Amino acid sequence: MIKYRMDFVTGGKPQGPDYTDGSLADILKCGGICMHQGHFAASTARAAGIPAAYVTGEGNRGGHAWFAYLSDRGEWNMDTGRYGDGYSCGMTGDPQTGKAVPEFLVELLGDKQRRSGAATSARRLLLVAGLYAQRAEDELRRETLALAVEAADRFLPAWEAYAAALEEPGAKTSVAAWKSVVKGIRSAFDKWPDLRLLADELEARHIAPTWSDNEAITALRGQYYRLAKEHPDRMDLVLKAIQRQGAHWTAKGPEHRDRVRNLYRDVMRDHSEHLPTFKAALDGYYQSINWDKEQETFFLNDLERTFRRKLDGEGDVFRMKTVAGLLGTMKGYFERCGQAERFRRLERDQEEIARKLEKLKKQ
Repeated sequence: MIKYRMDFVTGGKPQGPDYTDGSLADILKCGGICMHQGHFAASTARAAGIPAAYVTGEGNRGGHAWFAYLSDRGEWNMDTGRYGDGYSCGMTGDPQTGKAVPEFLVELLGDKQRRSGAATSARRLLLVAGLYAQRAEDELRRETLALAVEAADRFLPAWEAYAAALEEPGAKTSVAAWKSVVKGIRSAFDKWPDLRLLADELEARHIAPTWSDNEAITALRGQYYRLAKEHPDRMDLVLKAIQRQGAHWTAKGPEHRDRVRNLYRDVMRDHSEHLPTFKAALDGYYQSINWDKEQETFFLNDLERTFRRKLDGEGDVFRMKTVAGLLGTMKGYFERCGQAERFRRLERDQEEIARKLEKLKKQ
């Protein structure tokens, strides 16, 4: 319905009329790119009484927009307009708060338990906990919040409030209690890997410091392999599992620097096909070097070798622009390491992509 305007991307010869006011009627008349299509689809769906969300995210072809809607079967369709090229998770607005949230949280907002009597009880208990907070009756507040998560275990605000209360200095929460909380969150949100992140973060702060090295290896690798196996398309979650490993071993001290460096080096090589993960791995790898000149050389060699073997500037205009941006990031590392000639080589690669884009603009 909405004509795709490639000239908006390339800056080439106009393929249609210009916008006058940016309204839905204007978009329908003039066409647009993904952001206009997603906005039009979500807005017209809502106007027809269909719950919908406008979603944006990053993938192998740069920024993109799509939309999600609630089907007549009562299930959310999250993939209308989503590219299958590394767009694992986008962000949208929570219709209740207006805050930016991961798109899959929208599915939880439609969970039947949120409309049940149990959720109503949990909300009331949160109000009671707020009253106890005003009166500085912290123990009663924590007990009330514990009742709230028991009443509706998939009511995320209750878990967040309970965890925040347990983290207060006066709570003196034991490791055993934290293990129980983490287990409860993982059990409640087993269907929603995004929401298991709350448990992972709490575990990292309050349980992981007590692990032996072998326990840490088992737990952290287990999280990573489970995500990679069950949700191979969710590279955003896989990356967070990798970053938790890096943060854990970094916090353990400089004697684990090689472990951190090897972790990010392997990620850079193994996940180079997903550009957002590749870029994040570069940063983790570089931070682990700690200004060791010999390791800098290894890092730069790994970086350039992986790029030359697995990445290039060929493809459609979106991919070319994304790779050009990646080259800009890579140039920064070579510049900081004093590698002027290799910096210029990447600069020439970037200029070649710019020339190809300029040719496309004239077509």
